[in-house]
Amino acid sequence: MKPILLFLALSAALFAQTIIEGDVVDSSTGAPLAGAYVISRIGGPPPVVANTDSGGHFRLSLSFPYASAVEVHRAGFLAGHADVVSARRIALTPQAAISGKILDEDGFPAENVVIEAMRFRQIDGQRQLKSRADTQANDLGEYRLAGLPAGRYYLH
Repeated sequence: MKPILLFLALSAALFAQTIIEGDVVDSSTGAPLAGAYVISRIGGPPPVVANTDSGGHFRLSLSFPYASAVEVHRAGFLAGHADVVSARRIALTPQAAISGKILDEDGFPAENVVIEAMRFRQIDGQRQLKSRADTQANDLGEYRLAGLPAGRYYLH
């Protein structure tokens, strides 16, 4: 009788549903983000994916209890990550892009010029200008830096 009860208890634990619920919001405005993909990150079975509804709410129903983290993706925002405990509210940072055209002193396109986007950061209590991204201008002098967190940048 004891082996049967033990088997039933173990099988119930193995097939128990784990529910992860939360909200995805814009970090700059706090507005809910609809249509974001929330993906469970686990070791083992394939990830479980859910979309946020019009209120930014998601619900992942996992048939295994060992999901450790969730990852959130939405166009126009940097990817977000959270462990299962803090997945109740996930704030995504809007993605920024910087583009332009480099001309020489005669007004002609300057090709192969390296453009660097720099931003101030606090490092060891001091404000320092640090590189965030760089790219090279094409033959028309045009450049585009994408995938940056929104904010103020200095071009070099």
